[in-house]
This record gives sequence, C-alpha cells and structure tokens, in this order.
Amino acid sequence: MENYVPVQPNLINAYKDFPVFIIHPDTGELVRFLPRSGTYSDTAIRRLLEQGIRVFVTLLNEREHREKFEQSLLLSLAGPFDQQKAAIVRDFTLMLVHETLTRQELAHNPQGDVSDILLKLQELAEYYVALVDLDSGEDILRLMHRVMSKDLTTATHSVNVMILTLRYLEKERKEGRSEWLQCVTPSEDRSTTVTAERYALRQWALAALLHDIGKVMVPDQILKARRRLSSLEYRTMKMHVEHGWKIINRAVPQFSSQRVIVRGILDHHERMDGSGYPLQLADVSLPGQIIGMLDCYEALTTDKRPYRSAASPPEALRVLKEDTMNAKFSPDVYMNLVRLVADL
Repeated sequence: MENYVPVQPNLINAYKDFPVFIIHPDTGELVRFLPRSGTYSDTAIRRLLEQGIRVFVTLLNEREHREKFEQSLLLSLAGPFDQQKAAIVRDFTLMLVHETLTRQELAHNPQGDVSDILLKLQELAEYYVALVDLDSGEDILRLMHRVMSKDLTTATHSVNVMILTLRYLEKERKEGRSEWLQCVTPSEDRSTTVTAERYALRQWALAALLHDIGKVMVPDQILKARRRLSSLEYRTMKMHVEHGWKIINRAVPQFSSQRVIVRGILDHHERMDGSGYPLQLADVSLPGQIIGMLDCYEALTTDKRPYRSAASPPEALRVLKEDTMNAKFSPDVYMNLVRLVADL
C-alpha cells in the first residue's frame, strides 16, 4: 500500500482518466474500480460513502493529476470569479487537504520528515488569505462556502471551518475590532512586504485548517463510525487534540511557536464553563473560542451524521445560543457568528 494514496470518494471523477482502486468490502483486497460510460455515477459515489469503502490511486498517478490540476487551476482563474471557478478551487482545495490529512507518515511516524506535507497547507492558507485582499474577496469567500461540500470527512470540515474563520475575521477587521490581531505571535521571519493583518490572517487560516489534524491518528472504525460512540471510543476520539499538538510540535516547529495555531488546536474543544476537553479550561483562548464555535456550527450543519440529520443554520444557532446562555461560549463570539450566518 506504500505506492498508493487515498482519495475522497466524492472527488473520484477527478481521477477518472487514471486507474482507480478500492478495498473490496468482502475480500479486503485492492481491486480496480471502473467507471461506467466514462464517469462514476452519483449512486456509485454515494454507495462508497455509505459503506465506508476506501478509494486509492497510485502515488505516481496522484502526483501527475495534481500537477495537471494546478495548471488547469491557474488557467481557469483568469478573469471574473464565478460558480464554475469556485467549484474548481473547491475540488483542488479538498484534494490537497484530504491528501495531507490522510498521509500515513503523519499517523505512523510523526517524528519523521513530514514538514513538506504540512507546508502545503500553509501555501493553501496563503492563497485563501490573498482572496480576502481582493476587492471582491468577501463575495468570493461567501461563494466558496456555498459551493463547498458538506460531508463527514475531516478534510471538508477543516476547509469549511477555515473559510468561516476568514469571513468571521474579515467582518471583525471591517468593523474595527482588533483583538484577534493582538493574539498572533510576532515573527522575525515575516517579510516586511507582508502586512501585520495579512500575516495574522494566514496564521488564523492555518489554525483552522489544522485544528483537527490529530484525527489522522484516530482509528477509522471510530472516526467513520455510523453510530454513537461507546465511552471508550469517545475517549479515544478526544485524544485527537493531543495528537494534533504532537504532530505539529514534532513536524513543523515554526508552527508550534505560533500562538494562534497552537491554541486553535489545543483549545477548540474547551468551553468557558470548564466542561470541555482535554484540560477543562475555563480561561479559553480567543482562537479556542472562535475556532471552537465555528467548528461546532459547521459540524451541526453537516449532512449525514450517524445519529442525527443536519441542522439548518437557524437551528444550529439556536443550539449554540443555548450553549452560550449556559456559559460555554462567549456572547460576543456568538453574536458575531449570528451576523456572519445572516450574510451567508
């Protein structure tokens, strides 16, 4: 399996020109999965997702596809940004994040040389921050959120939280609030051509992308369970916070010196009443408060949860309002989220 890399089933048609393989659900063997009439049908993709069947391409084909896709991306983004171009950016984003968050090196050898893998996500964060700087940046991010997939994969969830985080901070910036800016760790390596705000936005975007990276070390049978977890399984799931910190600390030391990234990973499940995890903190950092609430909102509105259907945006806000009234979340962060959702 070292010569194969996993791909997201809902992006399988992006690889239809290459040999695609699946783990046969009965034999456990790696077998070719051929499309009918040149493409994989929505029914076939839905079956893969529902049955949790893993999809792979060869490492060589994945690299070839990514290079072609990057070239196509650059060509297609010339001119006005529209829904078709948003879908291209979405597919490229999900492909890159999924590839990164499923790399076996992260799970089995976090001490190894995986910094290049994670630095790819830094490049992606910089791309999205550059979108914010455009005159139409807010409209582009809104469009990206609308075309983004809604499924249970860690990659899709992480990208959605990143987009929500950038839109949240852009509203903060326009309204003159700078508390989010003040919690960014200054860096001697920051180029003088990069403004403090853009540098800070990049750190926040990266924190949102990496907040669940520790899930790469959670067993698939727990991560993809289509049922409520047992108490033991839930304890294992909660370990993703500490796993995430260890991966970052060992693999990319420059990330582990950034307060927003560190606190976004460690604090996004902490709650201000001390009921969160892993440390039951009551003094939750601002990155933990903001990314934590956006993480909850995105999870509540995601389709096909094993134990409940997706909530509508107003329903999700009602759940979070109750949690806020019970002192789990900051009222200010909640009200900012309400304004954000009203503009989605």
